[in-house]
Amino acid sequence: MAESIVNITFDTARFNQRLQQFLNATTREAEKVVFEVAAKVLGDVQQSWPVDTGVSRAAWYGPRKMTPLAYQIGNPIRYATTIEYGGFGGPGPGTVRFGPATLPGNFVINQGNYSRKVPAAPLRRALSKNYGELTTRVATLHRQHWGR
Repeated sequence: MAESIVNITFDTARFNQRLQQFLNATTREAEKVVFEVAAKVLGDVQQSWPVDTGVSRAAWYGPRKMTPLAYQIGNPIRYATTIEYGGFGGPGPGTVRFGPATLPGNFVINQGNYSRKVPAAPLRRALSKNYGELTTRVATLHRQHWGR
């Protein structure tokens, strides 16, 4: 009786070429998506940032490219961390005790004394608001370029 032989040939060069094309296209487009979402986060946090004189709101910067697919926004004003993390000395006429709380995207707001002017933790709220958009848009890119 003759032996049956199954022979499977896989063209790795063609697969590797397609994979490289996929990576190049999606990385370029994902870079754009990450920048756009970072810019939206920056706009949202600036819009929701409390204002007395406007100095801290105007000090927000970014998005700055740090590494591929990573952008930074920030605020160098010393009291920005007090606003974001509820570090006011105690509850008073301008502050409110809040937290802990967990926002969508697993962003945690710690317990603290926050400004009454805006909801607690404006940066983390802006990140949470835009978190789903980033994952949805990157997943769409992958489907468009890989065909699934």
